[in-house]
Formats: sequence, C-alpha cells, structure tokens
Amino acid sequence: MANLKPSMIITGAASGIGRSVAETLLKDGWYIGLFDLSKQPLQEIQDTWGNDNCSVHIVSVSDGNTLEKEFKSFVNNAGKLDVLFNCAGLLQAGHFEDISLERHYQILDVNNKGVMNCCYLALPYLKQNKKSRVINMSSASSLYGVPGLASYSASKAWIKSFTESLNIEWARHNIHVLAIEPPFVNTNMISGDNTRVMEKMGVNLTAQDVANSVKRSLTSRHTHVRVSLNYKIQCFLSAISIRPVKRLAMRYFTGY
Repeated sequence: MANLKPSMIITGAASGIGRSVAETLLKDGWYIGLFDLSKQPLQEIQDTWGNDNCSVHIVSVSDGNTLEKEFKSFVNNAGKLDVLFNCAGLLQAGHFEDISLERHYQILDVNNKGVMNCCYLALPYLKQNKKSRVINMSSASSLYGVPGLASYSASKAWIKSFTESLNIEWARHNIHVLAIEPPFVNTNMISGDNTRVMEKMGVNLTAQDVANSVKRSLTSRHTHVRVSLNYKIQCFLSAISIRPVKRLAMRYFTGY
C-alpha cells in the first residue's frame, strides 16, 4: 500500500542538522528516509518513531551503486519521494598542507560527489510528483574562500553554483532546488576544529535553528535561504563591496 504521507530522504541523518530536521518533520507527520553510515543513531530514531514513519538506510553518499539500491528501497516503502535533503557533509580545519590529500578527497567525495549522486538518482522519483524539491546544505563559507577551510569552503561554493544551475534546469520538471546557507553551527562536525574565523564570527546557531529554516524552506521560492540576520548583513555588504575589500576582510577574520 502506498504511503500517503509527504516523504523526504535525509542524508547525514544520524546527527547534527540532519537528525534535527528528521525529528522536526517526523513530528509533523512526514515519512523520512534516514540515510547515513552510522547505524545505531538511525536505529534509535526508528525505534522511537516506528517503521510506519521512517526507514533506515546504511550507505555512504559517495557510493553510487549502493545508494541507487537504497533510493529504490525507500520509494518502495514510502510510495513516492517529495523532497531530497542533501545534508551529509565533512569539514576539517587547518592549513591546507597540514591536512592529508586523502582527507581533502574525502571532503570533496561527500560534499560534492555525494550531492551529485543523490540528485541524479532522485530525479526519476522527484519528476513523478508536482512541486517536489531538492534542498542542499551550503554554508556561509561559500561567500568567499575561507583560509583554514580551503576544501570545505570550495565544496560549499560548488554547492551554491550546482544548486543555481539545477534550479533553472529542473524548473521544466516542476522541481524547485534551493540551498540552505547557515554560518557555523554548533554540531559535532566542528567540534575541536575552531579556527579564528569561527571565533570571530561565533558559533551561535544550533542544529534546531537550521532545522527550523529547512522547514520554512519547504514552501519557499528562494534559491538561497540564508540563516541568521548577521549572515544576511554579510551577504549584503559583500554584494556592494569590491573584491579587494572582501579579501582584506577575510584576512582580518582569519588572521592570515
């Protein structure tokens, strides 16, 4: 029997923003596909909410073949796919050369290749519904390249551009594609990785703050959803500033 609830796949659902979004929407009656590599946290969510409200999928977003099977399994359970939320991501702070090349590859594999995999595999299912959408996690670090977060910052700028492209392309399928752009969020992903820019800008948002923005974005027609007043002001100032000023500001905030 097809599930008539609105349905969403959430990658990186085991913790942080992904888990907060899952729990927020489960309360609202959504059917959620919980995608992550960490089984125990996903099982805890399913034990709380039951099989009728969510399904568990242990997979890496960089593994296209397994991901394809899990997407199909989710749709078989849910009956449809209304929203894809690409939340899985990796971050590591430090001088570029102090982070191993393998780790740089991992960051790009998850933050970029993973998002591309999920969008590509979700399209056939999203096309079957009217007004379906894709929500990608970008970041305030996409505004200008951040020293000490070179790979992460670049990966989020890629997300911004990729989102803009698909938002235009997939309008012909009635699929709205948008990016959530928060400043630094107090989650395990940045634990122990504080850089000067984080200290200067502050880590003032919680995962629930972002989850609330994701919930509001379900009816938004914006392409970029910027989280927090401070970041919105930064975006405005960046838009009216010449590039050398942006570079000087970034050097000040990061201490480079």
